[in-house]
Amino acid sequence: MKHQSALVDVRIWTLSGDKLMNAIKIFLTILILNLVNFHSLLPQTSEPDNEEFYYERPYLLITSATGIPGTEDSIEKEVTDIITACVTDLGSFDIIDRNSVAHLFEEASIDTGKFLDDSVLVKIGRLAFANEMMVVKIVSYWQMDLHTGEYEKKVIDESEYLLRAVQRDSLMQENNIQTHLLIQIKILDLDSGQQLETVTIEINHTRGSKEESRAGTIEKLRNIAIHELKNIYLLSPEVDELKNRVVLLNSGSRAGIQKGMLFLIKSPDHLEEYFDEIITIPGKSIGIVSANEISEESTSSTILRQNGYIKPGYRAFEYPKSIYGLRINFSPAIVDSMMSLGAQFFWQPIQRWSYGLGIRMIRVTDSYSDNDFGFGMEGLGGVHLMSGPRVRVGGIIGLNFDLPFRKDDDNNTVYLPILSGQVGVMVDIFHHWKTDISIFAGYRISSGIKGWQISGEEETDRSVYWESAPPEVNISGFFIQIGYKFIFL
Repeated sequence: MKHQSALVDVRIWTLSGDKLMNAIKIFLTILILNLVNFHSLLPQTSEPDNEEFYYERPYLLITSATGIPGTEDSIEKEVTDIITACVTDLGSFDIIDRNSVAHLFEEASIDTGKFLDDSVLVKIGRLAFANEMMVVKIVSYWQMDLHTGEYEKKVIDESEYLLRAVQRDSLMQENNIQTHLLIQIKILDLDSGQQLETVTIEINHTRGSKEESRAGTIEKLRNIAIHELKNIYLLSPEVDELKNRVVLLNSGSRAGIQKGMLFLIKSPDHLEEYFDEIITIPGKSIGIVSANEISEESTSSTILRQNGYIKPGYRAFEYPKSIYGLRINFSPAIVDSMMSLGAQFFWQPIQRWSYGLGIRMIRVTDSYSDNDFGFGMEGLGGVHLMSGPRVRVGGIIGLNFDLPFRKDDDNNTVYLPILSGQVGVMVDIFHHWKTDISIFAGYRISSGIKGWQISGEEETDRSVYWESAPPEVNISGFFIQIGYKFIFL
């Protein structure tokens, strides 16, 4: 038996009970194919495995300015090992084991006890098939007892590399020991033989004993070196200029920037000392921009989200992760017959496309019953159409699967599976740095994929009973949703 009304757009069929799961599988298959097709249209951009993206410098040789240190407990070896560990922590590097190239110094009859000039270092680096070489030079190192004024000093003479130590262990007190360390890190491009960067780090650290003071100095060195090396190797162009909603960055395609890449604009980090410990105070996240027009040396990017003023000199850090968020939405059933309250998880791989998947509680308002309730699932795909300083507009298509419940005329709990397709426009109004007010309006076409079915909680020998025609559920037509978005960054 099939009942049909001329006043509604929803047709309800009575089907065999085993087709409900098939209908759900069809819905999920259509949804997955829809999302896959969307993804195939996306501009493809390579993303690293790490959360941070670095300039491509695959083969790096790290050594001290005097070659390969020969003394296992020497300060040169300890500092060089620390710098090597810091670079290793950054990732995306193929670091050449300096011990594996020690024979090159021997074959070239190079005295590793003296300072080596750049030409010698470049020669060794090229023989090791490295692209770049990081040279660690200890300019000065000493320990002093602040109470007595006695010190143990290591003086590095660039001409002879002499180590002159004044041994005063008997006078050194087990307190107020200050360690001073001044190093220079020089990065050489082995292809051109030119110097790329130079970093100077000076540390003074006081502790109760020589060993504690030295260990504290090394720990400070580790923290400062990671901070300084990130500024060199991290793909973090500076903001050159800001005009309207366009941010000009001082790096382009030569640095590996591609159209559609996201960048997080941050104010500069700075180092502060608390209780004799160096702490990095991270900069504040100011906004997210998307690379748009790219030349070899610069990038014009569009602001997607903003939280404060973007200034020249701020850094733009590559943001390889997608933008995720949660949208709480409410449909008041003003122009349609479906009142709903739901939560939707959405993600935005790049600036132009976004997807969403969520669940909701529903109530059908035009069935002339106060007993209607239910739940549903929804999947959405959207494309960016236009944006202004505080407004973003996108086109949306989606698929919904809903299960409204009610009581039949014999007081049985029954349900009606409904499959819907919808198309519309979503307007996001920027409310705060990580929140939006969203309005979603469009048109929905719905169809009951099965007649009213009795709930599994009821007795199996009972069937749906209506004194007259089964209730008709009409949720086709225009709809409107109001939502509030929370952005996860």
